[in-house]
Amino acid sequence: MAGYSQFGRSEDTLCCFESLRQEGLYPNTVTYISALNACASLKAIDVGKKIHGEVVSRGLLGMDPTLGSTLVYMYCKCGELAKAQELFEELPARDVVSWTVLIMECCENNHGEKALGYFDRMRCEGFSPDEVALLCVLKVCGSIGAVEKGDEVYVEIARKNLIGKLSILSSALVDMYAKCHALAKAQEVFDMLPSQDVSSWTALISGYCQIGQHDVVLQTFSKMILRGPEPNVITFMVVLSACGILGLVHEGQIYYHVMSSYYGIIPISQHHTCMVNLFGREGQLEKAMAMLEKIPPSERLPACFALLNSCKNLKSMKIARFVFKNAIDLDAM
Repeated sequence: MAGYSQFGRSEDTLCCFESLRQEGLYPNTVTYISALNACASLKAIDVGKKIHGEVVSRGLLGMDPTLGSTLVYMYCKCGELAKAQELFEELPARDVVSWTVLIMECCENNHGEKALGYFDRMRCEGFSPDEVALLCVLKVCGSIGAVEKGDEVYVEIARKNLIGKLSILSSALVDMYAKCHALAKAQEVFDMLPSQDVSSWTALISGYCQIGQHDVVLQTFSKMILRGPEPNVITFMVVLSACGILGLVHEGQIYYHVMSSYYGIIPISQHHTCMVNLFGREGQLEKAMAMLEKIPPSERLPACFALLNSCKNLKSMKIARFVFKNAIDLDAM
């Protein structure tokens, strides 16, 4: 069973588990953990509940914290977050994994305040958050603007001497401060990193864009080109957006071109929409229309609205009527 579970063969894992019980054998905690992970993968909540009942009736729940955390994980993955929280409170013994699972699920289900609450309780009860918990809490702090809590996480990461050692955590720190509009702090953390990857560069560039410092966006992007890693799809979205706001048609066209010709990035709808906005703002409506045609119809509405706004400002009723009809047709699809 452990072998099936390890290689993701969840259905085989549960078949093996059922065969074991039919033969009158009693599963041990390792067997239950494999079966519960399979239930989580398959979202087999009914089977998971039966296993839960069996574990409780045999008095195994307090014997191995991993079994308890796996049950919490199973309920979370089956969409039963309330049940997972209820079970968590009843566990006779908790481990870092059970805390982290709940924090992660609250984060993924947009229950940011609950995630922060579990994080605080976890530390109060003497557990040291692992990298996954820290990453989730940073994400929550960025999404709700909880910069003070983000500062606490920063201290925790520094205390564990993880800054620069785990690139995903370092980038998340920069991203959190950027989303909280604390760009001085984001820049400070960024400058401390021994090596800056594309995620940290993009997080910093996005942060400057969010607070309206579009000239700094392009300055930072230029530094990235000179000494950093290759930009990615998201980096170019931010840069093209900044060009549109600053009215830099020539520069925007160059970035749009080198994105595919030099970096091998195939433009997606968001890039085309940025270019529609750029051309429209500068009165180049024919070019904006040509760019609009490159966007798949199902993804065209945002670009239509951007172009309609440009037509309104330029009093171009002919193109506005065409784009409006296009938008109505798309909305009816």
